[in-house]
Amino acid sequence: AGLKGSTLVMFPAVFHLVAALQRSKRTFGLLFRSFGADHESIRKEWNSFCTMKHPVYSRMLQGIGPMDGSLASVPDRRIHKMHTLYRDAKGDVLILDSFTNGPAESSWDAWAKKKPREQTDTRNGREWIKTVLKAETVEGCPKIAQWMREQLQNQRTAAIKDDWAWWTWNNEQSNYGKLLTVIGGKDETKQLFFDDNIDYAEARIVDCRDANGLPLAPEDSVNKLCTKVNPVEALLDNEYFLRKLQLCHGDHLEMGG
Repeated sequence: AGLKGSTLVMFPAVFHLVAALQRSKRTFGLLFRSFGADHESIRKEWNSFCTMKHPVYSRMLQGIGPMDGSLASVPDRRIHKMHTLYRDAKGDVLILDSFTNGPAESSWDAWAKKKPREQTDTRNGREWIKTVLKAETVEGCPKIAQWMREQLQNQRTAAIKDDWAWWTWNNEQSNYGKLLTVIGGKDETKQLFFDDNIDYAEARIVDCRDANGLPLAPEDSVNKLCTKVNPVEALLDNEYFLRKLQLCHGDHLEMGG
């Protein structure tokens, strides 16, 4: 399955949530988000689950079958691509199919850690992305929201490395955190961002924006678009994320699968 040793990196409750959503035959997509560099470990374990080769949790897909595209009735939910979200004063750039922290000799995170603190953003990331990385990009909130809508419509799963440097340099304010764009349009969609650094009354680490790219107030986002995760409770309760989904959206999915 590509897993080594006895250490697993994902909450069992994630597998329970996705199995319940799949049994409900809902249209849904998944994005694994992190400031860190743990995406490859997540991809290996997640893909082993999707192919029913996970050493512990493959049983969750009994009666469903593999989620790897081998069954016409079940979407391929494996992580095939990992992306990077770069943010600066000009806006947001989603760097497609690239997992990067900027130039190796002067990473974006290193810039944010400098003492004394840099007074201006000297990363010049957009130029580096264009001339050195030469990656395909999606720029601006509206276009990123459309990209996310396409991910949902095609029921894809992907991973995104978020811009820790931009959030840290801006004193860890929510408007500079992990971007969550509301998916607009005539068809109703529901979104929920799980993160242990969200506060009970403030998004903090998640930057929730409406379809026009404007920041949303905490009362319009917390426990509606994003919700705090207690890691200990999530580890002990296999139905933790199901309960959170029901609390935030009023959805009722069969538990105990």
